Amino acid sequence: SATLSPSSTAVAPGTLDQNKLAAAIAGTLRDRLGADVQVAVSCPPGVALAAGAVSRCGTTVDGQLLVYTVTQTNAKGDVDFEPTSAVIDIDALEEETAGQFGAQVGGSWVADCDTGPRDLAFLVRGVGSLIGCTFTGADGETTAYTVTVTDLDGSVSWLAD
Repeated sequence: SATLSPSSTAVAPGTLDQNKLAAAIAGTLRDRLGADVQVAVSCPPGVALAAGAVSRCGTTVDGQLLVYTVTQTNAKGDVDFEPTSAVIDIDALEEETAGQFGAQVGGSWVADCDTGPRDLAFLVRGVGSLIGCTFTGADGETTAYTVTVTDLDGSVSWLAD
């Protein structure tokens, strides 16, 4: 969860600054995923300032929708925001799981995870989602495995099928 303090430039009296909020969410994503990741963030205009009020902002990461829940911590425009799904770095996932599998069974392995109809750098998935992957050894032997998303930070567990 990230926090945002109010801006000195008001959008409309008594409403949340959706432009500053969108920029803060985009900055948080770039900090985590890399400065050159392409993200677009849209937050609704006209959200009244009210402690405890909840709204949502939508972002796209690699063309996939990622929704953030925004909770106002006071009536001055301070907010906490948290994603509703995890963002998984595919290259890091494949490299890490292949290394772990190789350490368990020996040998050198390459992992390939199903990223859908097009090649993606990141997957947006809910906690509990399953991702099908395959390990391939230097000799061409393959082993299927399943990755489970375990938290909103993108942590995963995996199990060979």
